Amino acid sequence: MDKEKLKNPEYKRMYQVLRERLIKNIARSVLLLLLFNVMLSFLLTRGFYPAMLFN
Repeated sequence: MDKEKLKNPEYKRMYQVLRERLIKNIARSVLLLLLFNVMLSFLLTRGFYPAMLFN
């Protein structure tokens, strides 16, 4: 019964769309994490910079 469902072109198309969107969402999340880490690093570096000058 399950094999018959997978042979249906409609299910194949749904699976293909699911894979495409999953890959796109994973790529976006990785990019956002990298961007967040860069921003956080920049903000922390700029925040501690004046304190380092006075030491």
